[in-house]
Amino acid sequence: MIFADRHPIEVDGRVTSAHRAGDWPIGSAMLQTASSLPGGRRYHEATDEEWVVALEPLAAAGFTGFELSSDWVDPTLCDTGRRRRLMEVAQSHLGLRCIGILASRRSIADVAHREQNVAFTHALLDAAADLSVAVVSTGLFQITGRPATSTWFWNAPGGSSGLPEDEWDYAVREFRSFAEPAEAVGVS
Repeated sequence: MIFADRHPIEVDGRVTSAHRAGDWPIGSAMLQTASSLPGGRRYHEATDEEWVVALEPLAAAGFTGFELSSDWVDPTLCDTGRRRRLMEVAQSHLGLRCIGILASRRSIADVAHREQNVAFTHALLDAAADLSVAVVSTGLFQITGRPATSTWFWNAPGGSSGLPEDEWDYAVREFRSFAEPAEAVGVS
């Protein structure tokens, strides 16, 4: 992943990362973190201290960055001030920087939730731009059965269903529709 201030560069006719071995951002996903605090509050409602407690293991393990999972803190549910506060807390208390945002369980290939997930992805691109996060990650999948409600969905029995060709084509068109707005705000 790349930081917004470190866009790819061209070297000898090839596009490559502006990062080198000594400054490559090393981050951990927050996908493994519970989505709710004790008592049922969501992490987008957390205090600074609760964010520090959740992020501290990453800093202790030597990571310099983290990938924000929308299951952990959904940046589309936070106003600009709240989103920026999370980034400030991560940086000032732990030296962590957000290096990407993951659209968890929000695939545009999920036929049952397609329209909501397309709108969510557009809102996520705006949130990423607001935070100067250059990478948004999403996928083309439909999670079915028990994995749809399981925290560790990739380990639960069930699976991802294949998409009929017309649904796949729709998903590809939607992905392409994200390209122009993403490029306009500096997100890939």
